[in-house]
Amino acid sequence: PDPYVVTFKNLHSTVVALADEQVEASARQYFRENCAIPGTTWNANKLLNGPTIIPTSYGVGDLAFDQRCFRGFLATISGKCPHLVGECTFSGRGSPAQLVTCFKEPFK
Repeated sequence: PDPYVVTFKNLHSTVVALADEQVEASARQYFRENCAIPGTTWNANKLLNGPTIIPTSYGVGDLAFDQRCFRGFLATISGKCPHLVGECTFSGRGSPAQLVTCFKEPFK
C-alpha cells in the first residue's frame, strides 16, 4: 500500500493489506509512519481496526450520503460560527474520490 495515494476507491483494499501479516512488516511500518488515516489502531505495525475505518459493505451510495450530511453540518456551523469554517465551496469540477491522506505533523 502507498501511504500517499489513498482514495475511496482503494481504501478498503489498503486496510485489508495493512491487517494482513503476509504483507511485509516493513511495508506496513512505512505506511503507518507516513499516512494519517484517522482512527487507526495498530499492534506491531499490523492494523487492527480496518472494518471500523471502512466496512466491507460501504459503497459509493454511502459516501454520497455522508457527503450530503457533511454539507448540511457545514452549512449549520458556518451560520452559527463562521470563524470556525472559513470559506468552503462545493463548486468546480471534481470526482467523488475521498482523500484521506495528509502530510504528517506532530500533534500540538
